[in-house]
Amino acid sequence: EVGEPMRSAAPMYARVIALDPGNVSARVHLARLEARAGRRAAFDALVGWLERRAPEESSLPELRYLALALDGDSARLDSAARALGRATAPQDMGGQNALAVRAWRAALFTGRPDAGLALWRVLDAPGRPAEVRLLARLGRAHAEAGRGRWGAADSALAAAAALDAAAADEVRAGLAAFAGAPAGWDAGPLGRGAPARPAGAFAAGVEQPTFRAALALRPALEPFLRGVLAARAGRMDDARARLAAVRRAAPGLPAEYQAAGAALGEELAAAVALAGGDAAEAVRAGARGWAASPRMPSLFAYPLPARLLGRAEWARAAGDRAGARRWCDAAEVDVGLGDGLAPRIGGCRGG
Repeated sequence: EVGEPMRSAAPMYARVIALDPGNVSARVHLARLEARAGRRAAFDALVGWLERRAPEESSLPELRYLALALDGDSARLDSAARALGRATAPQDMGGQNALAVRAWRAALFTGRPDAGLALWRVLDAPGRPAEVRLLARLGRAHAEAGRGRWGAADSALAAAAALDAAAADEVRAGLAAFAGAPAGWDAGPLGRGAPARPAGAFAAGVEQPTFRAALALRPALEPFLRGVLAARAGRMDDARARLAAVRRAAPGLPAEYQAAGAALGEELAAAVALAGGDAAEAVRAGARGWAASPRMPSLFAYPLPARLLGRAEWARAAGDRAGARRWCDAAEVDVGLGDGLAPRIGGCRGG
C-alpha cells in the first residue's frame, strides 16, 4: 500500500515462499526488498536460488545489475548496462520501456540515485527513438538532483529541451516546486510566468506511456505547476487564477485522465491553502486529491514522491508530526529517485 514503508512487504513475501517454496515471483520481489534493506547475504541467496531453479527468469538481468550497484563497481555497472542495451533493439519499444523501468528500480532498490545513470546513458544512445532519449535525459535530471548535483541536472534538462522543450520545462518546474532546489535554480518559463515552449515534433505519435500521459494531462498539468510555484512565491492572485484554470481543464481531459485532472485541482487547492496559512483546509483538500487519483499517470512531471511529500508537508503544517514522518519515510524509502531528494522536498525533515 502506498504510504506504508516498502520494507513492510518483506515478511509477506517470506510467508508466501514458506507456503509455496517454488514461487518465483515472490522470490524476485523479496530479493529486491532485501537489496533495499542492505541484507546482502539474503539477497545473494535468493538470486542464487533463481539462477539454479529458474535460469530463464526475465528479472535475473535486473537482479545481477542490482548486485553490481550494491557493490559500487562502477566499471562493471557500465559494462552491464551496455550489455542490457545491446540486448534491446531500438525498434523494440516494449523492451526499451522495460530498460527504463530497470533504471528506475536500480535507484529504488539500492538507495543510490546514481545507480540508474548507466542505464539512462544507454537509453540516450544515438539510434534510439527520440521519445526514449527524452525519457533518459529526464531520468538523468532526477538522478542528478537526487545526488544534489543541480548543475548536472540543469545540463540534463537542457539536453532534454533540445528534444521536447515543453516536457523539459515541466520537469524543471516540478523539481523547483517539490525537490527543494537551491537558491538560484531556474524554474524555467512555468516559474517565470512566461509562455510555454513547444512540444517535440515526435509528440503526436508518441508511444512511451509516460509521455502519452503527460501529453494528455498537459492542459491541467501546466497551470498546476505554475500555480504551485506561484503559491510558494506568495503570488496568491496568480496561484488562484491557475487553480481556476486547472478546474476548468480537468473535465475536458480524455476520460481516463479526468480523475487525475481533478486530483491536480485539489492538490493545487491544498498548496494555495497552505500558502495562505490555512493548514486544516490544506489537509482536507490534499486528502480529496489523493482519494481522487491514488497514482498520477505522469512519471516525471508530477511523480509519486512529490505527492507523498505534499502529504507530509500538509500533515506537518496541521501539527501531525507522526503523519508527516510516515509520509516522509514512504517517499524516502519507496521511490527510486534517491534518498537524497527526500530531506529536501518540502523541507521534509525540517521541524
